[in-house]
Amino acid sequence: MQFRITLLLCFMLMMSGLQAQLASGTIAPDFTVTDIDGVEHHLYDYLDEGKTVILDIFATWCGPCWSYHQGHTLEDIYQELGPNGTNELMVLTIEADGNTAVDCITGADNCNTFGDWTEGVSYPLIDAPEIRSLYSIAYYPTIYMVYPNRVLNEVAQRSYDEMKIWVNAAEKLDGPQNPSVTSFTGINGSICTPSWVFGPSYTISNMGEETLTSFDYEIRNGNEVITSDSWSGSAAPYQIATQIQVTPSIVSENVSYDFYFTNINGEATEKYETTTSLTFEVENTIYVNALTDENASSHENRYEIRDEFGFVVGDGFLGNPNEQYNNRHDLPAEGCYEFELFDFNNDGISGEIEVVDVAGNVIYGNTGFNPEMTSSFQVSAVTSVDDVIDTNTWTVSPNPASTQVTLSIPQNDSEVLSLTVIGIDGRAYPIQMELNNESATLNVTELPEGIYTLVVLTTEGRGIKQFVKG
Repeated sequence: MQFRITLLLCFMLMMSGLQAQLASGTIAPDFTVTDIDGVEHHLYDYLDEGKTVILDIFATWCGPCWSYHQGHTLEDIYQELGPNGTNELMVLTIEADGNTAVDCITGADNCNTFGDWTEGVSYPLIDAPEIRSLYSIAYYPTIYMVYPNRVLNEVAQRSYDEMKIWVNAAEKLDGPQNPSVTSFTGINGSICTPSWVFGPSYTISNMGEETLTSFDYEIRNGNEVITSDSWSGSAAPYQIATQIQVTPSIVSENVSYDFYFTNINGEATEKYETTTSLTFEVENTIYVNALTDENASSHENRYEIRDEFGFVVGDGFLGNPNEQYNNRHDLPAEGCYEFELFDFNNDGISGEIEVVDVAGNVIYGNTGFNPEMTSSFQVSAVTSVDDVIDTNTWTVSPNPASTQVTLSIPQNDSEVLSLTVIGIDGRAYPIQMELNNESATLNVTELPEGIYTLVVLTTEGRGIKQFVKG
């Protein structure tokens, strides 16, 4: 089933050409910025000290940003947990609109600002428009909480008590030697397709109290070792040791990858870490779980589930304040469905929501009811699978690429019918391309840096090739 989330937001959206902003569970990019008082702040320095960092990314003209600022939630938690309190937290408030003068932060005349943002707060205020592109910010405010292990969580505008719960949930150092999978990129759930490119990526951090110098690992499917390797180097507590990319392949049946460490700092062990699964067969039941905030009655949020013909097969109302919804929907047939969230009054969508299948796989999950990319999963057994063909004679150049990639197929091979670009997170990226019988030229300028897989449908079957966007 395919789910599309469409949201009407009270905050102003920026240009639509931006990439989707960084999602919860990804690794926070490092940065160094200088606040309006001339003090320098380095994100990873705070994280190396074991601190959690709240990033409040705002614009001086943003009404919801000003309202939350005026509530002093971040100031209150900064006083208790910041440098003058327990010293376990840092708050960085960053004005990221490049069209706003730095003087607007202090409420200067002739500025597009709600007032003086420095009044009543003691945490740093920073003018750094580069953060907008670094974190691919799509709307204001965006509030992230970054844990010491570098993992990013979008927490939205939460209450003081809720913010403290999130701070306390940060993973702590555990034992002297403890490499840990702190971030995963890839599919972990169910999909709506007869075959899929599957190649999870794992970020390994040192969550032990001693410096991590080496480890061996295995990624298994049951008793079969899919891949194994070793790492050596030096990673202090909380620091990222390495990122491990499993070579993507086309899969057409249920698959499960189990990650194990088998040797840590020269000592033999077998430490289970995580399971990554891809499911092609689940029940026709889904659950919509939502937790609304105190303003839900005024927002009158609701959702619809529609089949591939546009008919509504399920719906729900999320208008009661501070209520936990657990709505079950038994979908009528096989196929792909759309999930759409509505803001009836066009005055803001707040709270938390997730959609799960009967096996507990998260189809869609979000904090703050913000926009999300399309995700997919399958409700019944796969009935047909495209033949996978040998692509050894195919070429991709240049590789790595920065602006353009050309896939070439020899004349005696099959004709290209369609081509899809898949990131290591399993997401399809829409890009400009020119197809003919024997080649495809793709404009990759707007793709983020990383590893991509070309899934090529031809008259003979389906093949894959990889390239790196540098």
